[in-house]
Amino acid sequence: MPSDTSEPRPFLEQVESFFVATVQQGLALRPGDIEVARDWERRGVPFDVVRRGVADGVRRFLATAEPHQPLPGVLKYYRTFVEAEFRAWQRARALGMGIAAAPRAVAPSTDLAERALEVLTAWATQAGDAPSRTVFLAAADRVRARERGRPVGDLLDALDDWIASELLARTAADATWRGQVAAALQSARRRGVGTAALADLERAEFRAAAAEHAGYSGLVDACLAGREEHR
Repeated sequence: MPSDTSEPRPFLEQVESFFVATVQQGLALRPGDIEVARDWERRGVPFDVVRRGVADGVRRFLATAEPHQPLPGVLKYYRTFVEAEFRAWQRARALGMGIAAAPRAVAPSTDLAERALEVLTAWATQAGDAPSRTVFLAAADRVRARERGRPVGDLLDALDDWIASELLARTAADATWRGQVAAALQSARRRGVGTAALADLERAEFRAAAAEHAGYSGLVDACLAGREEHR
């Protein structure tokens, strides 16, 4: 099922509830948007991927929108962003990260963990300052101490958020990213963006800020790049 396994509601209902709460326009999806959601369901797009794609669309819209402009109220507007997230998800799944929707040959989790440790060790060695080195070494310790049975891909995805947050926390108190993230979240709240979408938006803002202001390319992307080179 492409819907969230912890959520008993059908996929279409999940998408509708999330999207209506996000854009605060109307009470249900428009007929054309229902077809978009049904197409995603037929193709196996996970609900979490839809959430991330919509959040990225909101983030990019807010970056250039005038203060009075409401969020685009049609799901079709966000389709490009959801499709980009889905391609990234498919790429990760094909290379052994996450849980496949159908049985397939994937690389052992130990190989993926080892690749992550290689990346983090290299980053720690190349780090230009002690605080960044400490973050990468601490992340490596978390990989080594991972819980039994927890998918490594899930751990690395969570570590991506943690590393981004830690690197940003070590920047100057007056760093421009702080005001940019705060302004984006304030703008989203002013437009009535729902709680779930706000959390996804904050996550996307932090990752974007980490890339721009801390040069952090992302652990998952680095691991995937390494795996593609050895395919």
